[in-house]
Amino acid sequence: MLSHIAFLTMVVALIAWTFLPLLRRSRSSAVRFDPDRPYQVYTRDFDLEIKVDDLDAVLATLPDRRWAERFPEVDPGELYDLERELAGRRVGMETVEPQVADMIVSLLIDHSGSMRGQPMLCAARAALVASDLLDGVGVKHEVLGFTTARWRGGRSREKWLSARRPAYPGRLNDLLHIVYCNAGETLSARHCA
Repeated sequence: MLSHIAFLTMVVALIAWTFLPLLRRSRSSAVRFDPDRPYQVYTRDFDLEIKVDDLDAVLATLPDRRWAERFPEVDPGELYDLERELAGRRVGMETVEPQVADMIVSLLIDHSGSMRGQPMLCAARAALVASDLLDGVGVKHEVLGFTTARWRGGRSREKWLSARRPAYPGRLNDLLHIVYCNAGETLSARHCA
């Protein structure tokens, strides 16, 4: 009886020993950091850049990600009041010097999940105030927004997975860039509502 148990134990150990290399390979090991390897983007095929006026149409085509929470309905009355107040203050402001007028300032708004709700409203107000002030002193500016288009990397990550996870993929997310106003345009409260 003892030799029968010893034989079965050896068979199980032999089977486990045979499958051990397969188990080791299936676990994903961390890729060593290489400071000489530049950051890259795995693919830009699924990145979107849209004008704010097209935002609703594009969001309707994307999988549900609680976009209503990220881009909440806002009573534009508060933003219009802020705009009127800034217009009153702007009357006495001087314009910038010629060398500064050749600059372009970019205002970038984070639309990630951590900004959902009230923080997004505050960011929209801050962008409106900054845009109005820059416009008032004659500085060209653009107002842009960014987030990911889908959860868990989206189609970029799916493409990487289907290619058997090549090493050093870089960024694996579908990005969504929103252009509220280009340089030389004026941001209005309707874009933030």
